[in-house]
Amino acid sequence: MAQRQEQFREGQHQLNQAVQEIERNKNAILDLMRRLAQTNSRLGAIEIERKNIAAQQERVGQRRRVVVEELEVLTAARAERDQKLEAAKAHIADQQKALEDKRQEAAALGQQIGQINEQLGAAREHRSGLVSRQRVLSDLEAKREGVSEGVKSVLRQREQKFSFIRGLVADVLRVDVEHAATIESALDGRDQLLVADNLEAVVAARDAFEELEGRVNVICSAGEQAVSLGEENHGLVAHATEYDWNQHPYRVRLAIDLVRFEPADAPIAQHLLGRTVIVEDLATAAALHNEGPAGYRYVTGAGEVVEADRTFRAGPFTASMGLLSRRSELEAIGYQIAEVDFRIAELTAKLTEGNTQAKTLEAGQNELRNAIYQANET
Repeated sequence: MAQRQEQFREGQHQLNQAVQEIERNKNAILDLMRRLAQTNSRLGAIEIERKNIAAQQERVGQRRRVVVEELEVLTAARAERDQKLEAAKAHIADQQKALEDKRQEAAALGQQIGQINEQLGAAREHRSGLVSRQRVLSDLEAKREGVSEGVKSVLRQREQKFSFIRGLVADVLRVDVEHAATIESALDGRDQLLVADNLEAVVAARDAFEELEGRVNVICSAGEQAVSLGEENHGLVAHATEYDWNQHPYRVRLAIDLVRFEPADAPIAQHLLGRTVIVEDLATAAALHNEGPAGYRYVTGAGEVVEADRTFRAGPFTASMGLLSRRSELEAIGYQIAEVDFRIAELTAKLTEGNTQAKTLEAGQNELRNAIYQANET
Protein backbone atom coordinates (compact mmCIF):
# COMPACT_ATOMS: atom_id res chain seq x y z
CA MET A 1 0.00 0.00 0.00
CA ALA A 2 2.68 2.26 0.92
CA GLN A 3 4.43 1.27 -2.20
CA ARG A 4 1.35 2.09 -4.14
CA GLN A 5 0.91 5.32 -2.28
CA GLU A 6 4.44 6.02 -2.98
CA GLN A 7 3.87 5.12 -6.59
CA PHE A 8 0.67 7.18 -6.49
CA ARG A 9 2.49 10.09 -5.10
CA GLU A 10 5.21 9.53 -7.51
CA GLY A 11 2.64 9.16 -10.28
CA GLN A 12 0.83 12.19 -8.89
CA HIS A 13 4.07 13.99 -8.82
CA GLN A 14 4.84 12.94 -12.33
CA LEU A 15 1.30 13.90 -13.29
CA ASN A 16 1.73 17.27 -11.72
CA GLN A 17 4.98 17.61 -13.51
CA ALA A 18 3.29 16.55 -16.73
CA VAL A 19 0.46 18.98 -16.08
CA GLN A 20 2.98 21.62 -15.35
CA GLU A 21 4.87 20.63 -18.45
CA ILE A 22 1.60 20.70 -20.34
CA GLU A 23 0.87 24.11 -18.90
CA ARG A 24 4.28 25.23 -19.81
CA ASN A 25 3.91 23.78 -23.25
CA LYS A 26 0.44 25.26 -23.45
CA ASN A 27 1.81 28.62 -22.44
CA ALA A 28 4.62 28.12 -24.88
CA ILE A 29 2.12 27.17 -27.54
CA LEU A 30 0.00 30.20 -26.67
CA ASP A 31 3.11 32.31 -26.74
CA LEU A 32 4.04 30.77 -30.07
CA MET A 33 0.53 31.34 -31.33
CA ARG A 34 0.74 34.97 -30.20
CA ARG A 35 4.09 35.28 -31.84
CA LEU A 36 2.72 33.56 -34.91
CA ALA A 37 -0.23 35.92 -34.92
CA GLN A 38 2.15 38.81 -34.46
CA THR A 39 4.36 37.39 -37.12
CA ASN A 40 1.41 36.88 -39.47
CA SER A 41 0.26 40.39 -38.63
CA ARG A 42 3.76 41.66 -39.24
CA LEU A 43 3.96 39.62 -42.41
CA GLY A 44 0.64 41.10 -43.51
CA ALA A 45 1.91 44.54 -42.72
CA ILE A 46 5.13 43.75 -44.49
CA GLU A 47 3.18 42.41 -47.48
CA ILE A 48 1.08 45.54 -47.48
CA GLU A 49 4.22 47.58 -47.10
CA ARG A 50 5.82 45.49 -49.85
CA LYS A 51 2.86 46.10 -52.07
CA ASN A 52 2.95 49.76 -51.16
CA ILE A 53 6.67 49.84 -51.86
CA ALA A 54 6.13 47.99 -55.13
CA ALA A 55 3.39 50.42 -56.06
CA GLN A 56 5.58 53.26 -54.97
CA GLN A 57 8.44 51.76 -56.95
CA GLU A 58 6.15 51.56 -59.95
CA ARG A 59 5.15 55.15 -59.44
CA VAL A 60 8.78 56.13 -58.92
CA GLY A 61 9.70 54.18 -62.03
CA GLN A 62 7.02 55.92 -64.01
CA ARG A 63 8.08 59.23 -62.53
CA ARG A 64 11.67 58.39 -63.31
CA ARG A 65 10.76 57.63 -66.90
CA VAL A 66 8.85 60.89 -67.03
CA VAL A 67 11.76 62.72 -65.41
CA VAL A 68 14.21 61.05 -67.78
CA GLU A 69 12.05 62.04 -70.73
CA GLU A 70 11.70 65.56 -69.35
CA LEU A 71 15.43 65.62 -68.70
CA GLU A 72 16.08 64.53 -72.26
CA VAL A 73 13.69 67.22 -73.50
CA LEU A 74 15.33 69.77 -71.21
CA THR A 75 18.78 68.63 -72.31
CA ALA A 76 17.77 68.95 -75.95
CA ALA A 77 16.15 72.32 -75.19
CA ARG A 78 19.28 73.41 -73.34
CA ALA A 79 21.46 72.32 -76.23
CA GLU A 80 19.15 74.19 -78.59
CA ARG A 81 19.22 77.23 -76.33
CA ASP A 82 23.00 76.99 -76.11
CA GLN A 83 23.14 76.90 -79.88
CA LYS A 84 20.78 79.84 -80.08
CA LEU A 85 22.83 81.65 -77.43
CA GLU A 86 26.03 81.05 -79.34
CA ALA A 87 24.29 82.12 -82.54
CA ALA A 88 22.95 85.20 -80.73
CA LYS A 89 26.43 85.98 -79.38
CA ALA A 90 27.90 85.55 -82.85
CA HIS A 91 25.11 87.68 -84.30
CA ILE A 92 25.69 90.37 -81.67
CA ALA A 93 29.43 90.21 -82.35
CA ASP A 94 28.77 90.58 -86.09
CA GLN A 95 26.42 93.47 -85.45
CA GLN A 96 28.93 95.12 -83.12
CA LYS A 97 31.62 94.68 -85.77
CA ALA A 98 29.24 96.09 -88.39
CA LEU A 99 28.47 98.97 -86.02
CA GLU A 100 32.17 99.63 -85.50
CA ASP A 101 32.76 99.46 -89.26
CA LYS A 102 29.96 101.96 -89.80
CA ARG A 103 31.43 104.19 -87.07
CA GLN A 104 34.81 104.10 -88.77
CA GLU A 105 33.17 104.68 -92.14
CA ALA A 106 31.18 107.57 -90.67
CA ALA A 107 34.38 109.01 -89.14
CA ALA A 108 36.21 108.71 -92.48
CA LEU A 109 33.21 110.21 -94.25
CA GLY A 110 33.09 113.04 -91.72
CA GLN A 111 36.76 113.74 -92.34
CA GLN A 112 36.13 113.64 -96.08
CA ILE A 113 33.18 116.01 -95.70
CA GLY A 114 35.39 118.32 -93.63
CA GLN A 115 38.03 118.31 -96.36
CA ILE A 116 35.37 118.97 -99.01
CA ASN A 117 34.05 121.86 -96.91
CA GLU A 118 37.57 123.28 -96.66
CA GLN A 119 38.12 122.84 -100.40
CA LEU A 120 34.72 124.36 -101.11
CA GLY A 121 35.46 127.32 -98.86
CA ALA A 122 38.87 127.79 -100.50
CA ALA A 123 37.28 127.54 -103.98
CA ARG A 124 34.63 130.11 -103.08
CA GLU A 125 37.25 132.39 -101.58
CA HIS A 126 39.39 131.96 -104.69
CA ARG A 127 36.38 132.72 -106.87
CA SER A 128 35.62 135.80 -104.82
CA GLY A 129 39.18 137.00 -105.37
CA LEU A 130 38.93 136.30 -109.10
CA VAL A 131 35.59 138.11 -109.36
CA SER A 132 36.99 141.06 -107.43
CA ARG A 133 40.00 141.21 -109.73
CA GLN A 134 37.72 140.82 -112.75
CA ARG A 135 35.59 143.75 -111.59
CA VAL A 136 38.66 145.93 -111.13
CA LEU A 137 40.00 145.04 -114.57
CA SER A 138 36.55 145.40 -116.16
CA ASP A 139 36.20 148.82 -114.58
CA LEU A 140 39.60 149.83 -115.93
CA GLU A 141 38.61 148.45 -119.33
CA ALA A 142 35.30 150.31 -119.29
CA LYS A 143 37.10 153.53 -118.45
CA ARG A 144 39.70 152.76 -121.15
CA GLU A 145 42.39 153.30 -118.55
CA GLY A 146 45.83 153.53 -120.15
CA VAL A 147 44.48 154.69 -123.51
CA SER A 148 45.52 158.12 -124.76
CA GLU A 149 42.95 160.92 -124.86
CA GLY A 150 43.09 161.11 -128.63
CA VAL A 151 42.30 157.40 -128.98
CA LYS A 152 39.51 157.72 -126.40
CA SER A 153 38.02 160.58 -128.46
CA VAL A 154 38.02 158.44 -131.60
CA LEU A 155 36.42 155.50 -129.83
CA ARG A 156 33.74 157.74 -128.25
CA GLN A 157 32.84 159.21 -131.65
CA ARG A 158 33.27 156.04 -133.68
CA GLU A 159 29.63 155.71 -134.65
CA GLN A 160 29.28 159.40 -135.60
CA LYS A 161 32.58 160.27 -137.29
CA PHE A 162 34.90 157.26 -137.35
CA SER A 163 32.75 154.32 -138.46
CA PHE A 164 35.70 152.99 -140.47
CA ILE A 165 37.66 152.39 -137.26
CA ARG A 166 37.40 148.75 -136.19
CA GLY A 167 39.06 149.23 -132.81
CA LEU A 168 42.55 148.97 -131.40
CA VAL A 169 45.41 146.64 -132.19
CA ALA A 170 44.78 145.32 -128.65
CA ASP A 171 41.33 144.29 -129.91
CA VAL A 172 42.81 142.43 -132.88
CA LEU A 173 45.67 140.58 -131.20
CA ARG A 174 45.14 138.12 -128.35
CA VAL A 175 47.89 136.67 -126.23
CA ASP A 176 48.23 134.43 -123.19
CA VAL A 177 48.93 136.07 -119.84
CA GLU A 178 52.41 134.58 -119.58
CA HIS A 179 53.48 136.23 -122.85
CA ALA A 180 51.46 139.45 -122.60
CA ALA A 181 54.20 141.61 -121.04
CA THR A 182 56.77 140.43 -123.60
CA ILE A 183 54.44 141.14 -126.53
CA GLU A 184 53.62 144.57 -125.07
CA SER A 185 57.35 145.29 -124.93
CA ALA A 186 57.63 144.17 -128.54
CA LEU A 187 54.72 146.40 -129.61
CA ASP A 188 56.15 149.33 -127.63
CA GLY A 189 52.81 151.08 -127.27
CA ARG A 190 51.50 150.11 -130.72
CA ASP A 191 48.76 148.06 -129.11
CA GLN A 192 46.98 151.46 -128.92
CA LEU A 193 47.09 151.89 -132.68
CA LEU A 194 43.65 152.32 -134.18
CA VAL A 195 42.74 149.73 -136.82
CA ALA A 196 41.00 150.67 -140.08
CA ASP A 197 40.19 148.62 -143.17
CA ASN A 198 41.53 151.03 -145.79
CA LEU A 199 43.66 154.13 -146.00
CA GLU A 200 41.19 156.07 -148.18
CA ALA A 201 38.56 156.28 -145.44
CA VAL A 202 41.20 157.38 -142.95
CA VAL A 203 42.47 160.16 -145.22
CA ALA A 204 38.92 161.29 -145.95
CA ALA A 205 38.37 161.86 -142.22
CA ARG A 206 41.35 164.20 -141.89
CA ASP A 207 39.25 167.10 -140.62
CA ALA A 208 37.67 164.92 -137.93
CA PHE A 209 41.14 163.88 -136.78
CA GLU A 210 42.15 167.53 -136.46
CA GLU A 211 39.37 168.05 -133.92
CA LEU A 212 40.65 165.32 -131.57
CA GLU A 213 42.06 165.99 -128.11
CA GLY A 214 45.33 164.32 -128.94
CA ARG A 215 47.39 162.69 -131.65
CA VAL A 216 46.45 159.20 -132.84
CA ASN A 217 48.02 156.52 -135.05
CA VAL A 218 45.93 154.38 -137.40
CA ILE A 219 47.09 151.14 -138.97
CA CYS A 220 45.29 150.16 -142.13
CA SER A 221 44.84 146.71 -143.57
CA ALA A 222 43.88 146.54 -147.25
CA GLY A 223 44.42 143.37 -149.26
CA GLU A 224 47.73 141.94 -148.15
CA GLN A 225 49.30 145.25 -147.04
CA ALA A 226 49.29 146.83 -143.64
CA VAL A 227 50.35 150.47 -143.22
CA SER A 228 50.45 152.76 -140.23
CA LEU A 229 49.99 156.52 -140.18
CA GLY A 230 52.48 158.17 -137.91
CA GLU A 231 55.03 155.38 -138.31
CA GLU A 232 58.38 155.96 -139.88
CA ASN A 233 58.12 153.01 -142.26
CA HIS A 234 54.49 153.44 -143.27
CA GLY A 235 53.49 151.79 -146.55
CA LEU A 236 56.17 149.10 -146.31
CA VAL A 237 55.32 145.43 -146.15
CA ALA A 238 57.22 143.27 -143.67
CA HIS A 239 57.52 139.59 -144.59
CA ALA A 240 59.04 136.86 -142.47
CA THR A 241 61.91 135.08 -144.17
CA GLU A 242 62.58 131.38 -144.17
CA TYR A 243 65.65 131.94 -142.05
CA ASP A 244 66.91 128.91 -140.14
CA TRP A 245 67.21 130.02 -136.54
CA ASN A 246 68.39 126.58 -135.42
CA GLN A 247 71.87 127.39 -136.69
CA HIS A 248 72.33 129.57 -133.61
CA PRO A 249 72.93 128.03 -130.13
CA TYR A 250 70.18 130.14 -128.59
CA ARG A 251 66.59 129.46 -127.68
CA VAL A 252 64.36 131.80 -129.68
CA ARG A 253 60.65 132.15 -130.47
CA LEU A 254 59.03 134.31 -133.11
CA ALA A 255 56.75 136.89 -131.52
CA ILE A 256 54.02 136.30 -134.09
CA ASP A 257 53.78 132.68 -132.92
CA LEU A 258 52.79 133.90 -129.44
CA VAL A 259 49.73 135.88 -130.53
CA ARG A 260 46.32 134.79 -131.83
CA PHE A 261 44.35 136.67 -134.48
CA GLU A 262 41.74 136.20 -137.16
CA PRO A 263 43.01 135.27 -140.65
CA ALA A 264 41.85 138.64 -141.99
CA ASP A 265 44.10 140.38 -139.46
CA ALA A 266 47.22 138.42 -140.38
CA PRO A 267 48.71 141.36 -142.32
CA ILE A 268 48.49 143.56 -139.21
CA ALA A 269 50.11 140.91 -137.02
CA GLN A 270 52.79 140.31 -139.63
CA HIS A 271 53.47 144.03 -139.96
CA LEU A 272 53.80 144.58 -136.22
CA LEU A 273 55.50 141.37 -135.10
CA GLY A 274 56.64 139.55 -138.24
CA ARG A 275 60.27 140.51 -137.71
CA THR A 276 60.34 140.33 -133.92
CA VAL A 277 62.18 137.53 -132.13
CA ILE A 278 61.81 136.68 -128.44
CA VAL A 279 65.06 135.72 -126.69
CA GLU A 280 66.04 134.81 -123.14
CA ASP A 281 68.34 137.72 -122.25
CA LEU A 282 70.00 140.86 -123.48
CA ALA A 283 73.29 139.12 -124.28
CA THR A 284 71.47 136.77 -126.66
CA ALA A 285 69.66 139.74 -128.24
CA ALA A 286 72.98 141.54 -128.87
CA ALA A 287 74.60 138.37 -130.24
CA LEU A 288 71.73 137.67 -132.65
CA HIS A 289 71.63 141.30 -133.74
CA ASN A 290 75.22 140.89 -134.85
CA GLU A 291 75.00 137.29 -136.11
CA GLY A 292 71.41 137.03 -137.33
CA PRO A 293 69.65 138.31 -140.43
CA ALA A 294 69.24 142.02 -141.01
CA GLY A 295 65.99 143.79 -140.29
CA TYR A 296 65.02 141.83 -137.17
CA ARG A 297 64.39 143.19 -133.71
CA TYR A 298 64.91 141.22 -130.49
CA VAL A 299 62.90 141.35 -127.27
CA THR A 300 64.01 139.78 -123.98
CA GLY A 301 61.80 138.24 -121.33
CA ALA A 302 62.57 141.25 -119.13
CA GLY A 303 61.05 143.61 -121.73
CA GLU A 304 64.30 144.96 -123.18
CA VAL A 305 64.24 145.61 -126.95
CA VAL A 306 67.11 145.77 -129.44
CA GLU A 307 65.74 147.32 -132.61
CA ALA A 308 66.97 146.51 -136.10
CA ASP A 309 68.53 149.99 -136.31
CA ARG A 310 70.46 149.27 -133.04
CA THR A 311 68.06 151.33 -130.95
CA PHE A 312 67.88 149.96 -127.42
CA ARG A 313 64.68 150.24 -125.33
CA ALA A 314 64.51 149.44 -121.61
CA GLY A 315 62.92 150.61 -118.39
CA PRO A 316 59.67 150.01 -116.52
CA PHE A 317 56.37 149.68 -118.35
CA THR A 318 54.01 152.65 -118.42
CA ALA A 319 50.27 152.52 -117.83
CA SER A 320 49.62 152.78 -121.57
CA MET A 321 51.51 149.53 -122.14
CA GLY A 322 49.08 147.39 -120.14
CA LEU A 323 46.16 146.90 -122.57
CA LEU A 324 47.15 143.43 -123.77
CA SER A 325 48.07 142.29 -120.26
CA ARG A 326 44.75 143.54 -118.90
CA ARG A 327 42.69 141.89 -121.59
CA SER A 328 44.72 138.71 -121.42
CA GLU A 329 44.23 138.59 -117.68
CA LEU A 330 40.51 139.28 -118.08
CA GLU A 331 40.23 136.42 -120.57
CA ALA A 332 42.25 134.13 -118.30
CA ILE A 333 40.16 135.13 -115.28
CA GLY A 334 37.00 134.30 -117.24
CA TYR A 335 38.33 130.80 -117.89
CA GLN A 336 39.48 130.48 -114.28
CA ILE A 337 36.08 131.54 -112.94
CA ALA A 338 34.40 128.98 -115.20
CA GLU A 339 36.80 126.31 -113.93
CA VAL A 340 36.24 127.36 -110.32
CA ASP A 341 32.46 127.37 -110.86
CA PHE A 342 32.70 123.84 -112.21
CA ARG A 343 34.89 122.88 -109.24
CA ILE A 344 32.43 124.48 -106.80
CA ALA A 345 29.51 122.65 -108.43
CA GLU A 346 31.49 119.41 -108.28
CA LEU A 347 32.41 119.92 -104.61
CA THR A 348 28.83 120.93 -103.76
CA ALA A 349 27.56 117.74 -105.38
CA LYS A 350 30.14 115.71 -103.45
CA LEU A 351 29.19 117.49 -100.24
CA THR A 352 25.50 116.76 -100.81
CA GLU A 353 26.31 113.14 -101.59
CA GLY A 354 28.52 112.93 -98.50
CA ASN A 355 25.81 114.38 -96.26
CA THR A 356 23.31 111.89 -97.69
CA GLN A 357 25.73 109.05 -97.02
CA ALA A 358 26.32 110.37 -93.50
CA LYS A 359 22.57 110.33 -92.81
CA THR A 360 22.32 106.82 -94.21
CA LEU A 361 25.23 105.69 -92.03
CA GLU A 362 23.66 107.30 -88.96
CA ALA A 363 20.37 105.52 -89.66
CA GLY A 364 22.26 102.25 -90.12
CA GLN A 365 24.09 102.75 -86.81
CA ASN A 366 20.79 103.38 -85.02
CA GLU A 367 19.31 100.22 -86.49
CA LEU A 368 22.35 98.21 -85.37
CA ARG A 369 22.21 99.69 -81.86
CA ASN A 370 18.53 98.76 -81.57
CA ALA A 371 19.23 95.27 -82.90
CA ILE A 372 22.09 94.78 -80.42
CA TYR A 373 19.92 96.04 -77.54
CA GLN A 374 17.06 93.70 -78.47
CA ALA A 375 19.48 90.78 -78.87
CA ASN A 376 20.94 91.45 -75.41
CA GLU A 377 17.43 91.67 -73.90
CA THR A 378 16.36 88.32 -75.35
